[in-house]
Amino acid sequence: MRDKLISWLKQHYLLYNLIHSLYWKINFLKIYILGTDVEEKKWSQRGINEIKNDFSNLNHSHRYFLIEEISKFYPFSHVLEIGCGYAPNLYLLSKKFPSTKFVGIDINHLAIQEGKKWLLQLKVIL
Repeated sequence: MRDKLISWLKQHYLLYNLIHSLYWKINFLKIYILGTDVEEKKWSQRGINEIKNDFSNLNHSHRYFLIEEISKFYPFSHVLEIGCGYAPNLYLLSKKFPSTKFVGIDINHLAIQEGKKWLLQLKVIL
């Protein structure tokens, strides 16, 4: 249902942009009024289903934009990602820069555990 709604909204560009803008403004106000504690709690308590759902966005275009921007700073020997989740960015970066040491930290211990399992299955050592 959610995906169909998003798809429909994207076909109606102006409406999509209006809703998208309002969504982020509301989130900004929520953080501004309530502080970051609410966001920290939300991210630290994400469950296995939410984390595994994230695995489907490995090829999202923002990741490739990130890689291109980070590439501008090469050469580098170490990269630390704060808020790495299950480490999809680190995985993609490690494929592009195999001689670089990558480290990730995240507030959600379950995301780290799932990321380690996933990277072991892929035989990736960061």
